[in-house]
Amino acid sequence: MIQDFFSYDRMGGTLTYDIGQQKNTLSLGGIIAAVFYNNEQRILCIYLMDKKQQLAGFDVEGNKLFDCSPPENHEFWYLSDQKLQIACVVLDDSKAKPSGRSGWWFSVDPDDGSFKRGDWVY
Repeated sequence: MIQDFFSYDRMGGTLTYDIGQQKNTLSLGGIIAAVFYNNEQRILCIYLMDKKQQLAGFDVEGNKLFDCSPPENHEFWYLSDQKLQIACVVLDDSKAKPSGRSGWWFSVDPDDGSFKRGDWVY
């Protein structure tokens, strides 16, 4: 199980985890955040590529399943550590809701990285 060891190095751009006795390392560059989701057996990682945010999804063997940009008119904020979802904020305040809230949860499909907008981020 991965839960025994999972860490990432923001400066070095590496993500390290154990599966049983096997140690795995992934290199991505500017890692912002990463979370292992035990139930889905997936790793999500927000990182910077050419100064643009990306979300990469991996299976536990380290195979990249998807690599995607934030939803249109949004940027990534942070990953949930409980559910396979990501908090995003609206880039343009004029597109925020009249309440002034601009953060949304987006569920992430574990196989292709597609997004489905959900509830407000509180």
